[in-house]
Amino acid sequence: MSGTSSESAGVLLAVSAGLALATVNSTIVNVALPAIGRHLHADLVLLQWVVNSFTLVYCALLLPAGPVGDRIGRRRLLLGGMSVFAAGSVACAVAPDITSLIGGRVLQGIGGSAIVPGGLALLARQFGEPAARARALGVWAGVASLGLAVGPVVGGVLISGFGWRSVFWLLSGLAAASVVMVRRLVPERLHGADPQAAPFDWPGALLGGIWLAALSFALIEAHEYGWSSPEVLGALGVTAASLAGFVRAEQRRPPQRPPLMPLGVWRSRSFIAANLGGLAYFLSLFGILFFFSLYLQQQRGDSALAAGLLFLPLTVVMAVLGPVAGRLVARIGVRPVVTVGFAVAGCGCLALAALPGGSGHVDLELRLLLTGVGFGLMSTPMTTAAMGSLPPAAGGLASSLYNASRQAGAVMGVALLGAVLTARQASVRRHHPGGAAAFLSGLHSAMLVAGLMLLGSAMLSWRLLRGSGGPIS
Repeated sequence: MSGTSSESAGVLLAVSAGLALATVNSTIVNVALPAIGRHLHADLVLLQWVVNSFTLVYCALLLPAGPVGDRIGRRRLLLGGMSVFAAGSVACAVAPDITSLIGGRVLQGIGGSAIVPGGLALLARQFGEPAARARALGVWAGVASLGLAVGPVVGGVLISGFGWRSVFWLLSGLAAASVVMVRRLVPERLHGADPQAAPFDWPGALLGGIWLAALSFALIEAHEYGWSSPEVLGALGVTAASLAGFVRAEQRRPPQRPPLMPLGVWRSRSFIAANLGGLAYFLSLFGILFFFSLYLQQQRGDSALAAGLLFLPLTVVMAVLGPVAGRLVARIGVRPVVTVGFAVAGCGCLALAALPGGSGHVDLELRLLLTGVGFGLMSTPMTTAAMGSLPPAAGGLASSLYNASRQAGAVMGVALLGAVLTARQASVRRHHPGGAAAFLSGLHSAMLVAGLMLLGSAMLSWRLLRGSGGPIS
């Protein structure tokens, strides 16, 4: 552990506060969308852009965010991200129209792109001992799950009592409190600027941001326009061209000007496993949160607050098991914990795929609970594998790539599982007209795909994480 025990505990507390801010934001705004639409007279397309404007900017800036922190200082990056996020939240809270609200969400995306990778890289630096790092990352994963859990519930309470603007006032207050915590608890001496840092790779940052944003746009809009639409095909073309340019630019960087992303990082089997696992994890998790929220509210008539409460078994067990998984990783290693986590989560999704129509809430909660146990076990070891696969000096790069993989999974959870759901739903409606039964059948198919993907990730992790099966000392 770098620094004293009390100092490291303070750093963990400050970073966890920033993470809680980011994860609460990822779920609380969705609950506010119906009220926003009524008050600002926004149609469905504009409401989608309330969510997507944040996602696109966030994805585009994730890749350069980590290396920027390596150069200007992780503490400064985290403070800057929280400050911009606070400003964006205030802009959203006072927005007079939907265009202004979307602009505020763009600011939030700029700030958010620095908060999560900046905080994760800071933890990797502060906790230098592998076993201590695994335990710290367990707390980190638990806080992330807790943020997901409380977002819909707190959002439902605030909107019912104070209106949708109160959601953004809460986020601005949390961001301001996080800035104070980072200033007081994170030492500049350990997390300041590196005077020997190499020049920044501007071509790589530009091309990397373009291909991540274009890919995110294609995945987001595929559900609305269709995969063969000019909009989606054009975005995929921009993705391919900018990705090819990015790879070429990174290969041609001279030794004295290191690239934004050294392509050699993908020779690490553990790093590949962590990034593929992070993608599968968020694809399944956000697919469940999105589509079961629709099922509960639109098909079964539950309120937004009731739906949020029904997700608590899933998210609370994830929060509880995050630190437990960190201790297990420290004792027995990454490989067995992450493999078991994927296998349990896969079985949970298969159980959701078999959910009977008309079943009670308790039946659904038990199936969500099983899935949450798997997610809670897998999150910490995947983060540990991602951050431990590259040298400490590349902590910003490791955190940026890992979070980019997870964010891509979150977008794909809605786009790809949504395509499965709608295709099955349309097929059932052709033969058996009826909204609820058709939607549930489509939901079954989507959960089947998610379950098989998670089980496949379990086998892939067991194969690629060889050598990561023993205690971390």
